[in-house]
Amino acid sequence: MTESQISCFEAAAKFRNFSKAAKYLMISQPAISHQISKLEQELDLLLFDRTGRVIRLTEAGSMLLDFFTRTKGEFSDLLKEAHARQDAFSGEVLLGCPEGWDISPFLPSMVNFFRSEYPKVHVELVGLPLGEIEDALLEGRIHAGVTMEYALEKQTQLSTHPLISVRSVLLYSGQFPIDHEGAVTLADFKDSVFYLAAANNIPPFREIVVQACAEYHFTPKIVNCPSLSTALFNVQNNQGVLLGNELMIANHLDHLYSYLTLDDIRRSVVLAWKPEDAASESPLHLFLNETLYGRNILGKLSE
Repeated sequence: MTESQISCFEAAAKFRNFSKAAKYLMISQPAISHQISKLEQELDLLLFDRTGRVIRLTEAGSMLLDFFTRTKGEFSDLLKEAHARQDAFSGEVLLGCPEGWDISPFLPSMVNFFRSEYPKVHVELVGLPLGEIEDALLEGRIHAGVTMEYALEKQTQLSTHPLISVRSVLLYSGQFPIDHEGAVTLADFKDSVFYLAAANNIPPFREIVVQACAEYHFTPKIVNCPSLSTALFNVQNNQGVLLGNELMIANHLDHLYSYLTLDDIRRSVVLAWKPEDAASESPLHLFLNETLYGRNILGKLSE
């Protein structure tokens, strides 16, 4: 059954005359007769009584016309409601993201999907130091934030949802002297300075660095840097090393640096938000339902 067959059937039913129906549809009379005959053959039903000068719908034809009329009306109503609901949603979602991170493995698909479905809800990405995202959430400067789970010190006030698990990576200069041919381990950097960029200068991450080095029987010399760029400058010039995650330093893995992937040290990246900001019908509520819960079929955000 094709759209053309349905259109020909409805026109013939309306005018009770194939010639008038053909003129209305701007096609030839044989063409409309052919389309209706094909429809009757496909359905194995006689739709018109052709014995008189004026064609009449059979009982089966009347039933089919009633079905098409009803479903077209229902479809039109559905479209109107869908457009009304879409147009009703407007507002803004400020989404905090750690500065310098490569969030392309997961965030663009989430945001672009939502923007295509709800073009009147403006989603803006806000770059912030990792250690500032929690405060920005609690102070209302952003509505949701991508962050490391360990960076949330006041988790009882926030709701979270896991996004991705990432490995830790040690970044060091391509000029760093490795005096053996075996596998490189953290032990090779026991005499190095471990730089922490401002984004990671938080107690939980310092503990991660200390614990990782403790497994190789040394305590790292930790130096805080005001920014990631300062830390990278020192590493590039072989003044020390930088321990971060693969998203944090993915944009800097070039010929200037070498790196050691620590597969056994994995941490969770989460999306965090204040529950009260996700009230029913709010832009954030819609964003969370559609990007986190609706697409992944993990259930709906509780009201």
